Amino acid sequence: MKTQFKLISIAMIAAVTALLASCTGSKVDQFIDSVNDECPVSTEFGVLTELSSADNTVAFNYTVDNKIIPFPKLKANPEVVKKMWKITFLDDKDPAKTEFVNQILAQGMGVKLTFNDNNQNFGITIGNNELKSLLKQKIPDNEQIQIQIDITKLNLPKQLDEMTTMVDIKLENDFVTYCYDINDEVLPLSEMQGGQRDNIVYGIKGELAQNSPMAIFFKMVTDMGKGLRYQYHGTKSGETVNIDFNNGEMRQLFSTKSAM
Repeated sequence: MKTQFKLISIAMIAAVTALLASCTGSKVDQFIDSVNDECPVSTEFGVLTELSSADNTVAFNYTVDNKIIPFPKLKANPEVVKKMWKITFLDDKDPAKTEFVNQILAQGMGVKLTFNDNNQNFGITIGNNELKSLLKQKIPDNEQIQIQIDITKLNLPKQLDEMTTMVDIKLENDFVTYCYDINDEVLPLSEMQGGQRDNIVYGIKGELAQNSPMAIFFKMVTDMGKGLRYQYHGTKSGETVNIDFNNGEMRQLFSTKSAM
C-alpha cells in the first residue's frame, strides 16, 4: 500500500525544536519556515509543496499524485482525508509538531488542506473549533487502520503488471489482507506460490530499511496485534492462495530488518 506520509525529516526535528525555543518571532511562522526548507516532501496525499499562513489560517499545500489517490476520489471524500490527516499529523507525538498545533490553537487560527492537480484544485478548511475537536477525538486502534485502508481503497482496482491487479484491502480478524487477481493463464498459482513468500519478505524488509510510509503502516498493524495476509485469486482457475505473516512473524521481521 503506497500511501506516503513522511512530513518532517529526523534532521529537521532538532532544528525546529531549537527554533520553537526562541522567543523572537511567531512560533507558527518559524515552524512554517522550517518545513518549507524541507519541501517538497512526499506525504500520504502526494507531495507537500509548502506551508503558508494567511487570513488567520495555516495552509498545507499539496500536489496530488494520482497514482496514490486519484484527484476526483480525494475530492469526493473530505471526511476520510480529515481523519487521515489527524492520525498522521495531529496525533504525531513529535514535540515540535505538538507545539506547532498548540500555537495554532492559541492564536485562534485554523488550517486548510489544499490539493492541486494541474489546473484544478480544492481545499478542506478546518476552523479553530473543529481543530480543537479533532485533536480531542479519540480514534480507536482498529479504526485508525481502517482509515488508512479506506484511503488505499480510493485507488483500487489497480493494475500492477500484466498479470496482477490489486482489487481490495481489508481488515479481517487477525490480518490486514491485500487481495490480488492473478491471470493464471500467464502464471499458474502453483508456480507463483513457490517463490512469492520470499519476494514478499524481501519487499517488506526493503520498506522497513527505508522507514517508508508503508513500513510505518506495517508497524501500526503489528503494534495492534495484527498480521499481514496476501491473497491471490486465479482469474482462470478460480482458486485462491493465501500467504500469511502472523503477528509473531511480523515482529520478527521488524527485529531483523536489514539495510537495503
